[in-house]
Amino acid sequence: MSKVGRFEDHDRQDIMLLAKAGLIDAEAFRQRATEALDYLATNPAMIKIHIDEAVEMIRDAGG
Repeated sequence: MSKVGRFEDHDRQDIMLLAKAGLIDAEAFRQRATEALDYLATNPAMIKIHIDEAVEMIRDAGG
């Protein structure tokens, strides 16, 4: 969840590499990330946007 929370360039690259290696699937990622939102102590609005962006990146990479 920390990679999606920060979503800096190196976090995006890490997610992309995992997707290209076939280690993450877009829908499984969305489900787990969304479930983790229940445990956040802050407003999840920006992280929800990051999740959507990450899912698109994963799909684009074939995951």
